[in-house]
Amino acid sequence: MNLEQYEEWEKFRESSSNTLQKNEINLVATLHAQIYNHKIHKPCTCNPKTWVQWIDDINKHYKTIEKPTE
Repeated sequence: MNLEQYEEWEKFRESSSNTLQKNEINLVATLHAQIYNHKIHKPCTCNPKTWVQWIDDINKHYKTIEKPTE
């Protein structure tokens, strides 16, 4: 996770909304693919189970790293 991604995730975590906007879907899909080394895939939003799991996965990773510098 680079500094820009880290800061985007911080902003994402500050949101109190329980629905994902298009830019948030892109962020979650891209970050999860980069962190967990898989192709970018956007599951159907009709079943939020995968999205919730991916957000949890990214949060776990986020909590284990220090804020990057540049």
